[in-house]
Amino acid sequence: MRNISIAGKLGLGFGIVIFFSFVLAITGWLGLINTIDSSDKMVAIQSLNKVISDTKAARENYLRSMKEKDKQVLGDNIELMTSILEVERSKYSNATEAAILDEAISHLIEYKTIYENLTQLIDSKAEKSAEAMQLAQSITDMQAQHVEVMKSSIEGINWQAIAEINAVTVQMKQMDQDARNWFLDTADQTMYETLKQTGNEIITKLQTITSQYQLANTAKTIKSESKLLELYGQLVKINLSVDALG
Repeated sequence: MRNISIAGKLGLGFGIVIFFSFVLAITGWLGLINTIDSSDKMVAIQSLNKVISDTKAARENYLRSMKEKDKQVLGDNIELMTSILEVERSKYSNATEAAILDEAISHLIEYKTIYENLTQLIDSKAEKSAEAMQLAQSITDMQAQHVEVMKSSIEGINWQAIAEINAVTVQMKQMDQDARNWFLDTADQTMYETLKQTGNEIITKLQTITSQYQLANTAKTIKSESKLLELYGQLVKINLSVDALG
């Protein structure tokens, strides 16, 4: 950690919060899948795995570089993912499922504003403490758990589970806001402890959802839809474009 530059530490601290945009984007995808042929299911799931791995690579590249170009691409990605979800939203007539997808879209739209506010703070902040780095690592662990539960939900297609994951995402966004406030004043030890506790609560909730709905062991066929795979491909290309910037 001592060999990392000040800019690198800032990237680790603030860039990790930016990753929420990708996590929230994947939340929206939970509304896109119906039932699928088993022959195409593997293609779709493999595509999702590629999206997740490319997203992680994009995040690592962002943490290594705070170039304005990187920040602009990430902002553009949020807008593009939002527009894709809005097109898919128009296809849903089931009120419950439509409401869940509406919430996922609202997460993305709101996060765009949060993201823009965050980028205005980054360059003006001084080097942060070891506590800041530890908190960033805790947030990373929480995000990794979130992504895994979403992946299992996509395979299982359980609308109640998806709704509960959306509720957890709302709590994650509040933690995101609190974390930025804490980064402005690392002397606030009470807020630091609260953030760690909230992170642990979120991980516990995600693990409970996984267990309650048996998401890790659920496999449901997905309807073969060329549009679905086309959108997966678009998302992969988006993340590859960010990856290339590193």
